[in-house]
Amino acid sequence: MKFLSSDGVIIKKLDYGEADRLITIFSRRYGKIQLNIKGIRKSKRRDKNAVELLAFSKFVFYRKGERLITTNFELLDSFWGIRSNIKNIEIIMYILSVLNNILVENQRKSVLYDYFLKVINYLDKSENQIKNHLLVCHFLSKMIQEEGIAFELSEGEYFDIENSKFRKNSGSYFLKLSKMEKKILENISGEKSDGVLKEIRDITVVKKVINILERYINYHLHTSLNFKHFLGEDLKNGEYS
Repeated sequence: MKFLSSDGVIIKKLDYGEADRLITIFSRRYGKIQLNIKGIRKSKRRDKNAVELLAFSKFVFYRKGERLITTNFELLDSFWGIRSNIKNIEIIMYILSVLNNILVENQRKSVLYDYFLKVINYLDKSENQIKNHLLVCHFLSKMIQEEGIAFELSEGEYFDIENSKFRKNSGSYFLKLSKMEKKILENISGEKSDGVLKEIRDITVVKKVINILERYINYHLHTSLNFKHFLGEDLKNGEYS
């Protein structure tokens, strides 16, 4: 029997049977994988927190038929700062949904994994919701780059989603952006947002940029991301139809 090991963050869990659990982890060595844990819900183990949603843990596991089984795990971080802030819980749940929708099993994504850990650690300490929502923009931009669907930031205020570029004239599947929305896109594409942070007075404009990036991802990757389910309760009429 060959044992494998990796650290990883639990991005989804499913309880089944009388006491078993199936967890999906984004791991450093193997990318997105699913691990089965037998009897964990009836267990009196003190380290059960290591297999809860969002736990950052180290796992030892082995293959049995078509399944991966783990009985050995160690909690590295629970991110209690996030868990104690309802707004940050909403943000991280959205980010987990993005990973679950886009990541393909058994494809290593070491650059994205390291970036994801930075995102979680930032959210664990930050209570500034404008900064935290800008972080979501950065995260979606990173996903776009990692998936090889980057768009061209050229002149114009109309975002041509289908052809991944900006234009000066409108078209059938174009989004018209405000100056601030495009400025935010330009800043996050350059991997910095400090230049616009002091100009943002309303979190709604940041949520609109999240909506724009999500629309772009959904079109090109055929996903069904829905940030309004997690973050859009106060978007008012700002979303694009």
